[in-house]
Amino acid sequence: MLTEPTPETMCLELMETAKDAVLVLDEMGRIGFWNQSAERLLGWKEEEIKGKYLYETLTPLKFRESVRNDFASFHETGSGAGIGKMLELSVLHKTGKTITVELSLSAAIIKGKWYALGILRDRTEQLLLERKITHYESYIKTVFDSIPIGIFIVDTESHIVLDVNPEGVKMTGLPKRDIVGLDSHEFICLAVKGRCSLPDQKKHL
Repeated sequence: MLTEPTPETMCLELMETAKDAVLVLDEMGRIGFWNQSAERLLGWKEEEIKGKYLYETLTPLKFRESVRNDFASFHETGSGAGIGKMLELSVLHKTGKTITVELSLSAAIIKGKWYALGILRDRTEQLLLERKITHYESYIKTVFDSIPIGIFIVDTESHIVLDVNPEGVKMTGLPKRDIVGLDSHEFICLAVKGRCSLPDQKKHL
């Protein structure tokens, strides 16, 4: 006969199999639970890190004193700088390298003691991608602004001018702020709406 799992067992199973790294801290900042995703993210096996202080293992050296002080008050009030917030911060991998993570930290009082539940998601690759996108956007903007012919970017649906480069501004003699937002049919392309050779024929390009 199958035994119904207790709420505590179900909760532990869900945390253990979560795709995000999950850890539980006691009122002094000692790690009491560490799932498989946390092991994959940070390198420590649960038996290696269980019982160790968060600020002595995962916190970069320059932040340790601050985090230690947070837990000095957390065990009395359940409050702290990161409780109830979504934070982006750096943590230490077992190898010593720094990883950028998104951390959600919540607190609960159980049998008269405060505990914190931390959910971590790796942000390292996402940040690298965001930096690359920013770099390429900057590069494209530089090229756009330096091309010696007038370029107008027009929305293919509304025909509204979205952007214009410096050479295009010179051609019109108007400030850029007065050009952006204008209907291209009234300003650049004088073709009848629906017959513009480029925006209205985009489906054939």
